[in-house]
Formats: sequence, C-alpha cells, structure tokens
Amino acid sequence: MQNRLTELEMEELSGHLMRAGVQLPGCVSVVWEPRIIDSGTLGKFRWWRPDEIALGGDASMLEELASTAAHELTHRTQFYRNPLIYFLLSMPGLREITLEREAKETELAVDLALGKSALNDGSDT
Repeated sequence: MQNRLTELEMEELSGHLMRAGVQLPGCVSVVWEPRIIDSGTLGKFRWWRPDEIALGGDASMLEELASTAAHELTHRTQFYRNPLIYFLLSMPGLREITLEREAKETELAVDLALGKSALNDGSDT
C-alpha cells in the first residue's frame, strides 16, 4: 500500500534535501511504501512512474531518508536524460558501474552535507 507524503512531510524532506544542495522538483510525488524495506532497500524509482519516488520507513525517518530520496532522484534524472540509454545501462553488470555509481555518489554527498555517516547503503535501485 502506498500513501503520499503529507504536505508537511514533503516540506521537511525538501528542507533536508535543500540543506544538502538537492532540489526536490515540484512535479515529483513521494510515497511511503513500507514493503520496500522487506526487499532490503529504502527507496525505489520506477521508470513507468518517472515523477514518483517511493520510500520505505515513516515520517520519523525523513532526515535519514533524505540521501535515499536524492539517490532515487538521481535515477529519475538519468531516466529523463535518455530513456533508451537508461534501459540499456540497467542491464545486470552495467547497472552497478554506471547508474548506481552516480546515484551512490549523490547519496554520499547528501549524507556528508547533512553530517551523517556514509554507512547507509540501503538504496540500491
């Protein structure tokens, strides 16, 4: 089950992202999807819903999830740059050295900007 973040939750998440220099586009909706955590990740970008990212967890974790949101926003940007290239780079073996490399660099930068340890490796999508 998915629930959109409330307006206050979106403002809080956006604030954390902005402190790290990441813009949350107004056209992007963010939804809570608790079952994501069961798959071992904290966030998800889906190409068939490119203006939505899903986060696992709850509102008490918004600061911790800011880097995950930035990771997923990076995948969104990669998709919009060139959907065909995005699909090709999503192939097993290529994904880790291409799409994930950039997304993890963004995630690390947000963690560092927010003064967090860079040990969160939960968003690998």
